[in-house]
Amino acid sequence: MLCVKRPALRGSIIFSLRRVVEFCDGWFPRPRAGWEPKGAVARLRQAAIAAGRDPETLSITVFNAPADRDALASYRDAGIARVLLEVHDLSCDEVLRVLDKNAPLTSGA
Repeated sequence: MLCVKRPALRGSIIFSLRRVVEFCDGWFPRPRAGWEPKGAVARLRQAAIAAGRDPETLSITVFNAPADRDALASYRDAGIARVLLEVHDLSCDEVLRVLDKNAPLTSGA
């Protein structure tokens, strides 16, 4: 038997959200200016319910989330449990400094 995990898909317009609900196990949005996590998650949940799918079966991973505690708190409050923070292509020492700077953001507190 071949087991294939369904992919995560990015995009935030309703057409993309319907494709996420129909074909995927997760949503991989990339926030742009004005992106509001609570509204975005609500639209995904509504699309899932309209399609007869339990919204809890969809994971959400935000790509290139802001490295800002207050912004990340709004993501958590919206029900987003996982984010990816950007780390530019830098020297090893510079990457380590960025990781050390962002490490406190991983506590969820």
